[in-house]
Amino acid sequence: MRALSAFIFAFAIVNFMISTCGLKVQVFPESDAVKRWMRLKLESTLKDNLLFQGLDPEQMSTIIVAMKKVPVKIDEEIITQGAYGDFFYVIITGIFEVFIKDADGKESLVRTYNNGGSFGELALMYSQPRSATVKAKTAGSVFALDRKLFLKIVIKSAHTRRKIHQELLRRVSLFEDPNIYANTFIKGNRKVYLSSR
Repeated sequence: MRALSAFIFAFAIVNFMISTCGLKVQVFPESDAVKRWMRLKLESTLKDNLLFQGLDPEQMSTIIVAMKKVPVKIDEEIITQGAYGDFFYVIITGIFEVFIKDADGKESLVRTYNNGGSFGELALMYSQPRSATVKAKTAGSVFALDRKLFLKIVIKSAHTRRKIHQELLRRVSLFEDPNIYANTFIKGNRKVYLSSR
């Protein structure tokens, strides 16, 4: 039931963003079994990434729904060192190589991804040049997440959650009159009043 509510919440946020921001989201054209497999692979990859570990299930579902599938051709350069990036990628299929150029312009292979992994997460947090080049050694597919969309999802979700918490606190009788407790605090095991009563 929690997964269903997370999916409904995610779907509602993505639809809201599409209608208000004109964002386009590609829907999986694959069979249900392939969709489930890709969703599980995306969830697994994102949960292993430090940037996504603090997200709640609703945020995670929203991000997965918002990711766009991108086919990749052999020898295609996905990201280029030094270029500004605004996408994060999760590898679904294919072999991808990561290269870093030194000061002399010589490229060195530093990592290879084989049918899994992710790259470009720094683009979600910072507007900085790419630190490496990633090329497809084979044809494959990746899912891409736009930086602006990522920030909107996280901020919108946090705002919605804060509104819900405020409404819940408003309904708790203890917090009906905030002035009663505004000028008190606990020091050790004693209540201290800051104003006279």
